[in-house]
Amino acid sequence: MSIFFSILLSFENDCISYNWSHFQRSCFLF
Repeated sequence: MSIFFSILLSFENDCISYNWSHFQRSCFLF
């Protein structure tokens, strides 16, 4: 699962850089 999350972070890197709090709500829509 760590690998999956790492790949996901690669695509959602912009979202995380912007705001980790909104990451799960605005970017992590899966």
